[in-house]
Amino acid sequence: MATIKIMKQPVRIKLFSALFLLTGVAAIFILLKDVGYGKHATTDSKISLDSASIQHITITLDSQTTQLNKGNRTWMVNGKFAIRPNLLQLMLVGLTKAEIKRPVSAENKNKVTALLRQKGIKVQVQGNDWQKQFLLSSNDNDPNSSYYLEEGSDEPSIIYVPGFSGDMANLFKMDEASWRSRALFISTPISLQKIAVSYPAFKSSNVEILWNADKTFRVSGVKNIDSSKVINYLAQFEQVNVDQFLYKNKTRIIDSLLKNPPQAIIEVLDLDPKGSHILSIYGECKKPKGLYAIVVPENELVLMKPETLFRLLVRKDFFEKKK
Repeated sequence: MATIKIMKQPVRIKLFSALFLLTGVAAIFILLKDVGYGKHATTDSKISLDSASIQHITITLDSQTTQLNKGNRTWMVNGKFAIRPNLLQLMLVGLTKAEIKRPVSAENKNKVTALLRQKGIKVQVQGNDWQKQFLLSSNDNDPNSSYYLEEGSDEPSIIYVPGFSGDMANLFKMDEASWRSRALFISTPISLQKIAVSYPAFKSSNVEILWNADKTFRVSGVKNIDSSKVINYLAQFEQVNVDQFLYKNKTRIIDSLLKNPPQAIIEVLDLDPKGSHILSIYGECKKPKGLYAIVVPENELVLMKPETLFRLLVRKDFFEKKK
C-alpha cells in the first residue's frame, strides 16, 4: 500500500497564504480592468484640454454649425451675440475635466461607432497652434455619461465629468438662440448716464435718474432722495435677464404690438452705445407665459418675467425719503 505523507502544518499554511495572495491579486486586476483602469487608466485616458488656450469651438449637428469664438472682451456665438457665461463655463469645465470612464464593450463597439459617425455631434476645439476633433453622443444607458470617439480612432469610449451629473453631450446640442446671452443691460456705474422709466398713461409717475460729472446721482422732481433706495434699485439692473428671445412670427407680433402704446418704457443711456437700450413693455403673452417687450435699437422681440420687470417699474415717489 502506498504511503500518504501528511504535510507539515507550517508548509501547508505557507501554501494557502501564497494561493490566497495570488487569487487576491487576480481579483483586484479583474475589478480594476472592469471599471476602466489598468490599460485604460484615467491618468492615461483624459480628454481634458487647457481652457486658457482654447480660442474656437465649432459644433456641427444635423448639418447645422455653431461657432463659439473667444473675443477680446467676451466669447461670441456665430460672431453675433455674447455667450451666456454660465453655459460657457459649464462647457469649459467639461472640456478640461472630462475623463474616459471605460471603453465601450466589444459587443456594443460597432453599434456605438455607427451611432457616433452617423448621428453624433462633431466638435472641433482649437487653440492658436493646435486642434482636437471628436464625436459625442448621449448614452441612453447612463444619463451621467456620453459616448466619445476621437478623430482617427476606431475605439469609442464612455466619458464623464467627475463631480458633475448629467450628459455632457447636451451642452453641444444647443443652437445659436440657446447660447446667446440673455443679459439685457450691460452698463456699469462708470459709463451709465441715465435711467428713465415712463408710463404713457400715468406721466406723473415717470422716473428719471441722472448722473452728475462727479458720478453722484439725482432723481428729477425728488427733493429729499432716499439714497439707499436708489442704490438698491440700480443694483437690480445688473440682474435683469431676458426670459426668451422670440423669433417665430416676430415681425407679425411686433406690428401688432405697435398698434397700441406700451404700458411702460425703460430707457438706459450709456457712454458706450452698446449699453444704451430702450425697452418698451406691452401686454401679456399666455403661451409661453410672460410679458412682451421690444428692445431698441436691435428691434428684438423678447419675453420677460413679470417678477423681473416689477422690480424695475417703480414710480417717482418710491425714491422719496420718508419722514
